[in-house]
Amino acid sequence: MENTIYGTVSLLLFHYVVVQGCPRACSCNETIVTCRNDEELRYIPKLPDDATGLIFSGNYLPFIERHTMSNLTRLKLTVLVLRYNHIRNISKDALSELKFLEKIDLTGNKNLTIHQVADTLRGIHSAYLHTVIINSFYWRKDLSIIYQAVSVPQFKIKTLISEGNTLNILNFTSLNRHLPKLEHLSVKFNSIQIFITDHALSLKRLYLDYNYIELKENMFGTPNDCFFPNLEILQMKSNFLIYFENRFSCLDNVHTLKIGRNPVKRILNNTFYNLTSLRTLSISNTGGRLYKIESLAFRSDTIQSLNFSANYFPFISESAERFYFNPDEILNHLPNLEVLDLSENKFNVTNNVLFRMLIPLKNLQHLTIRHCALTTIPKNLIFRLEKLRYLDLSQNHIKTWKGKTVFKNVSSIEILRLDMNYITVFKESLFPAVFRRNLRSIYLANNPFSCTCKLLWLRKWIEDKSEIFKQYPEHYICSTPIELHGSLLKSYFPSDRECESINELLIAFTVLSTIGIFVVMLASLVYKGRWHIRHAIYLFHIRQKGYEGMDDVSNFLYSGFVVYCDEDREWVKDKFIKMVEINDRKLCIHHRDFVGGKLIIDNIANGIARSKKVILILSRAMIKSDWCLFEMRLAHKKFIKRADSLLIIMLETVSPDDMPKSLHTLLTISTYIRWSSDLVAEEEFWKKVRRAIK
Repeated sequence: MENTIYGTVSLLLFHYVVVQGCPRACSCNETIVTCRNDEELRYIPKLPDDATGLIFSGNYLPFIERHTMSNLTRLKLTVLVLRYNHIRNISKDALSELKFLEKIDLTGNKNLTIHQVADTLRGIHSAYLHTVIINSFYWRKDLSIIYQAVSVPQFKIKTLISEGNTLNILNFTSLNRHLPKLEHLSVKFNSIQIFITDHALSLKRLYLDYNYIELKENMFGTPNDCFFPNLEILQMKSNFLIYFENRFSCLDNVHTLKIGRNPVKRILNNTFYNLTSLRTLSISNTGGRLYKIESLAFRSDTIQSLNFSANYFPFISESAERFYFNPDEILNHLPNLEVLDLSENKFNVTNNVLFRMLIPLKNLQHLTIRHCALTTIPKNLIFRLEKLRYLDLSQNHIKTWKGKTVFKNVSSIEILRLDMNYITVFKESLFPAVFRRNLRSIYLANNPFSCTCKLLWLRKWIEDKSEIFKQYPEHYICSTPIELHGSLLKSYFPSDRECESINELLIAFTVLSTIGIFVVMLASLVYKGRWHIRHAIYLFHIRQKGYEGMDDVSNFLYSGFVVYCDEDREWVKDKFIKMVEINDRKLCIHHRDFVGGKLIIDNIANGIARSKKVILILSRAMIKSDWCLFEMRLAHKKFIKRADSLLIIMLETVSPDDMPKSLHTLLTISTYIRWSSDLVAEEEFWKKVRRAIK
């Protein structure tokens, strides 16, 4: 904004060429002189004869009188900037001899009173004065005395800038009375609470940012009586604008409206529709208060640029709790929109809400979606945006995307920004050839590049088209591998042969790793299913030998086949056998009755086949024994044929989580007898066991 006010003056502050005759401690560029001196000065130094502007800023010039400016009176000086010079006193006639003065800037000399400044301005005798800048005085007063001072007939004041003065009143009645031709007014960074509205028929640019103004109905007039009929630019950022509707209805000539940083909660239908000249609309940084955007909120036939950034609005689901918007309608009534900024809002890349929002924008040329935590580029995001030339997706969390669905048949993009994301590898498939055809600039800086052969294609592309890669090479830095961390990507450029050798090694390693994993998995499966395997071998073995089951009860040799582990042998030997083998009952005990020289499998098979029952002595040690579980497997088969062939004795409590599923199933469908060392309970235990075996 200041560049506009000063014309070329401010642009020359840092770009100058010293010319002959330039004063000490000054820099000269064509006809503009910039001076800065830490010493106390009593007068302005002599300037070159052709100087037309002086920027005298940051010096120590406590007193300014008529003779202080004596070296300037012979010049056709049009611009005078006296910023931050510690001025404590300035005489009424100090600037009276500057007959050609057009712009005066007294910013930052806070020791001057409003009356001193008013008297000095009134004492200027130039018929060309049109711009007055008086910032950072902290006067806390109405500026009516300033309006009156510069309202003398010879002045043609069109621009007045008074920022950072903690003003609390803006009185357009007084302003219009004294400065009816004023076109530009900026009162940003004040404390304005009282806004006295009145006609300002010549005003074209009004900057009210960073005040405490409440936007009331008819503040700018009515359709039949508009107070600002020629206003073109209106900025009211960071005020108390809670409601927008019916507040701007008569501003037919406004083409730029910036009303961000306000606590607005909703935007209703047709809020901006009556602004028939509006081309640029900015509603950003609303502080997360916005919860409702109606379907026709942005309806406009003229808006070309919409800034809706930093609102943190959840464009996630149209049915989100507490928030309302219609993804199919929210941007559907902006036929001429060319520039859109949706940065710092919330999106869900897994649904198509963003895609639905953008579909209607046939004329969109510039799209910015920065800092939205996107993890990928949604498919078909820009597929139908045929005029899109600029796409900014920087500062997200993008790691990769499907190039064929994102950039397929997209050839209009000229500038692409993907800097400051989480992308490690850039493959050719991410950027189809048709997409790269018209690309003039691409930003990939500050990504965590993985400097391996996977980046070989990117390095070749950079080598071939280095002019399109912006911020290269200084911001293209390797993140991995560790030995290259922090080094420039430019320094990593392997040959095709090197990458082919590495690829061959990777293939060999991958094959061997796959085989190793397969062997480990197979061994694990074999170990886990060892009972089933042994049982299958046993079945095959008995088929080969022609064994048959003994179904006739009279042919049983044993009352029961006892399945137990070695840890429980003492209990079986000292208690179980003694208490059970009475009255002609005989048990098959493997450490006593197995036939020497025969295979264990054959002994187990014969013992179970010749026993009326299979007795499982269940303990924590038993379920860990391979042979016991194999015997249990055969017992399960016998149980299926004859339901009364199985007796389970719970020697100690075993958690179901530790049991094989088949054993747990047996316990759930059959009863078991629990051992107890209590004398009374033990006697009852033996009665149940003998009864079950009988």
